[in-house]
Amino acid sequence: PPVIVLINTETGEEKKLVTPGLVYPYFLSGAAGKIVWVEMYSDPRWANREYSVIRLYDINRGSVTRLSHRSRYMAAALSPDGRFIAAVENSVSNENSVSIVDAFNGDILETFSVPDNLYPQRPQWSASGDRITFISLSGEGEGIICLDIKNKTWQTLKKQGRNDIQSAYLRNDSLFYISSASLTDNLWLLTSSGEEKRLTNSRFGVYDITLSGDTLFFTDYKMSGYDICRLSLGKASVYEAHSQFDATLLPDVSQNSVSKLTETAGGPNYTPKPYRKWLHPLRVHSWLPFYADIEQVKSDPLAVSPGLTFFSQNDLSTLVTTAGYERSKGFDYLHLGITWKGWFPVIESGIDYGGYPEILKFSYNVPGPSEVPVVLNLRNTVSLPLSFRRGNLSAYLRPSVTTVHKTSLIYIRESNVYDRGQTEITGRAFLSFYSASGMRDIYPRWAFVADYSYTSFPWDRDIYGTMSTLRTAIYMPGLLKNHGLRIRYNTEHQNPEKLALFNRAEWPRSYSNIISMELNSFSADYVLPLFYPDLNIPSVLYVKRLRGGLFYDYATGTDNIYLQSSGSTYVNNTETFRSFGTELLADFFVLRIPFMISGGVEAAWRNVHERPWLRLIFNIDIYGMMVGRYRMQ
Repeated sequence: PPVIVLINTETGEEKKLVTPGLVYPYFLSGAAGKIVWVEMYSDPRWANREYSVIRLYDINRGSVTRLSHRSRYMAAALSPDGRFIAAVENSVSNENSVSIVDAFNGDILETFSVPDNLYPQRPQWSASGDRITFISLSGEGEGIICLDIKNKTWQTLKKQGRNDIQSAYLRNDSLFYISSASLTDNLWLLTSSGEEKRLTNSRFGVYDITLSGDTLFFTDYKMSGYDICRLSLGKASVYEAHSQFDATLLPDVSQNSVSKLTETAGGPNYTPKPYRKWLHPLRVHSWLPFYADIEQVKSDPLAVSPGLTFFSQNDLSTLVTTAGYERSKGFDYLHLGITWKGWFPVIESGIDYGGYPEILKFSYNVPGPSEVPVVLNLRNTVSLPLSFRRGNLSAYLRPSVTTVHKTSLIYIRESNVYDRGQTEITGRAFLSFYSASGMRDIYPRWAFVADYSYTSFPWDRDIYGTMSTLRTAIYMPGLLKNHGLRIRYNTEHQNPEKLALFNRAEWPRSYSNIISMELNSFSADYVLPLFYPDLNIPSVLYVKRLRGGLFYDYATGTDNIYLQSSGSTYVNNTETFRSFGTELLADFFVLRIPFMISGGVEAAWRNVHERPWLRLIFNIDIYGMMVGRYRMQ
């Protein structure tokens, strides 16, 4: 992740100061031992509502302070003495203004409206601290304007034009700025007499100027990246201005042509109308020539069946609908899913119709049910997803309650009837904390995940019991760059009546088809990148990385049921399970599906002298909770 560093200009030594959060565009301002920037903060519930706040870092104290709350600042700059901050603000009604903010407590001391509502960018205090320059943006292009703090007046230093202006710095009556007038971004000087001089001759462009004494600092972009450069004003060369070159390179247009275009070009006539949400619930935007459950496809891109799938999302993105037809195992199925996000809680509902239900007799010699209904499964979830981001740390909290009604026919011996449907209620709380990671990190650099769920069957207690599951994961950096270590601990307990539920907690690798009444498991994974092939078959396949890993798993299970084709075996004591091994995986994208897939092979040993258990892996690992397809070999 991006880090703010302090560089010794004599030795080139770097010192990491702080890792900011989401900053765009990157614009920092420093003075008097302080650094200030504007950082994006998101609303915990509504993803499209964001705020931009001022954050200040004190180099001497090593502390970060937030100076505004729920604000809409676009950029901020420190005064030379570090006492004041000039902050550019854009209101919800698109009105631009500049506020002078106290750098110690965040109080707004004074606010100035921008003339003609020009959009001011990249504020920069003058060397004397009494004026502030801005890059101004309007329909005519970019220019440079100046705010005189003492006289409270605005002045145009450079009129708007079609050349791109990147930054500006005012010292006395000399204006230094970066412009694309020479076809690449170069450093220019505008004197008090109005003369323009080009001071650099960069091939690819220079950016971000600042002045210290008689030395200008800026960055020069090259094929290998950015170089930090300094230029003494006493030794600066003056290049030909090339004022005849304009970055737009547009041919001359006669005044008659302009007038003619103005007369003939008429804009559309829009008539405002009230938007009625209930009149626009559906907007079908795409479809698939097969059936696919998107949640399953995220973890297994091959989880598709013959059929059709339609997707709808209304204009406000508050109502998402999926409908599909599936032909599978000789039966026809209809699927409907609806997600409503317009309220503070998110409501999800789904219906699956088709096929024949499962019939369980528990080996009793009894006749089958007189009527076998068509399967009708219902599911409903109410959740409250909350996201928090502060600096380089993020947190996600999602409490939820889910009800699932399944059409299964289960024989009840005591009443000599078939139970014709069971309702499962699950409460769940998912929590994660994680820090910003690099693009090549396999695991989050630092993270903690906790996922707790409790399942009960309040109307079917004579069939099912209860189950509680806690799954946790901790991530930390490995020994070398981009290496990662993950440690997981899971614990689960269930009290079945007639039927036991499959374990949600992970078993050690190489073990399968086991149900435990009480399961405690521990695992450690160490992963490292091996090779970046950057193999690309356009629109078909992109292989990002080959990676390897080592793992060790350990678990204890009490009252275990071994599921076999010939029948089940019950072991009424506590058993120990362990395995260790290695993985070789490739991270890739298929058919432009926006989820990275991991596929490869895993070898697990239960004992050193035994042959390994080989398994093909096809999954997505979402912060420690593994979902995907496995195939034992």
